[in-house]
Amino acid sequence: MAERNKRAKRSQYVEYGGKTDKYTWDQFEDEVVINVTFPPGTRGKDIDCVFHKKYLKLQKKGEPAIFDGETEYEIDVDDSTWTISDGKVEIILVKGVNSAVWWSCVQVGHPAISVKDIEGAKYLDDSILKKIYEQKKRQAEEAKNAPEGTEEKTETN
Repeated sequence: MAERNKRAKRSQYVEYGGKTDKYTWDQFEDEVVINVTFPPGTRGKDIDCVFHKKYLKLQKKGEPAIFDGETEYEIDVDDSTWTISDGKVEIILVKGVNSAVWWSCVQVGHPAISVKDIEGAKYLDDSILKKIYEQKKRQAEEAKNAPEGTEEKTETN
């Protein structure tokens, strides 16, 4: 299994994973870590978790699946694992053939992150990344607070 101690330094100003209403995920150079919370008392026998070379399924039996489809990249099935404790499922997907590739999403069609930011973080100082992060945050907040129907007008010559 991939060694967690060999993880490269990561910037706190770059998103390496994401969060939805059903799960959170993070990634490192060699693995993708997914966390899902089920109701207390949920046990391993209540969970259906399956992974194949490029497929992931996670479902509490009798409920709609959280994952049931193609992963963005291949998984090393033999080294990938899942555990449950107090209703919390942690899935560790060891990246397969393209292990050096950053994933933009866990399952094709699910919300995606910008992998350009991750790649860029390798070459930029944390102080610069912080400025970029704050600027993006400010722009998102301004867009959120802008009245509906207001659009920037551009002049054409």
